[in-house]
Amino acid sequence: AKELDYRAEDIVVDERKRHTDKRLSDIANEVGRLYERVHSHEGLSKISLQLDAKKRASLAINTTFHGTVAPPTAYFSDSHMDTLGLCIFLANAKLNEPRATILVLDDVLGSVDEPHVERLIDLLIEECQGFRHCLIATHYLPWRNKHRWRMLRDGKCQFIELGKWTRDSGVSQIGSLDHVDQLRHLLTQAVPDAQSICGKAGTVLEALLKFVAITYSLRLPYRTDAQYTVGELLDAIDGKLRKAL
Repeated sequence: AKELDYRAEDIVVDERKRHTDKRLSDIANEVGRLYERVHSHEGLSKISLQLDAKKRASLAINTTFHGTVAPPTAYFSDSHMDTLGLCIFLANAKLNEPRATILVLDDVLGSVDEPHVERLIDLLIEECQGFRHCLIATHYLPWRNKHRWRMLRDGKCQFIELGKWTRDSGVSQIGSLDHVDQLRHLLTQAVPDAQSICGKAGTVLEALLKFVAITYSLRLPYRTDAQYTVGELLDAIDGKLRKAL
């Protein structure tokens, strides 16, 4: 009877190990997919996760770097390590009833270098659609500016900009209207303020012309500060392109 009990216990342990290994494999595969989205063609997406059943908190993370299997700390930069940690967090959360999950991410762009941050923002916007809600706190101003100029791929992203806080009134909210909506709001006033409308319209026009200049590689006077007037941006659009626009 004892021998049967031992065998039954071994079967349960083996089944738990198989289940754990399968789950870790699923998470590792998803981590690799997410990581490749941000760090494409860098050859760092072969991630493996392993547990030592005899130890607590023994999760080992390994990657393959030019044929060498090693922990990420051996070769990854701080930016790459932070991205990997985020991908592991997302992959694990996706396997735990994401439609019933409120995902909270705090300043996950802090140490990500500029070439990868655009891809990481796109990844977050896309992956967050699979959760019930996703709250992201960030100090990364270009992300806010992308929202204000409607440059984000998905319109479901709602921005709330927070201002100063006090012990008496708590955190203040500045607002989340983009510049185009602000201009529309100014135009709907019963007594329109011409100065405010012209100022906001000038801001919108300048941003639009900069976008056109970058998109079509327009010629502009060389300056180290790269600050151009609306007149210079307009003059850069030749007659043929202006007609097409």
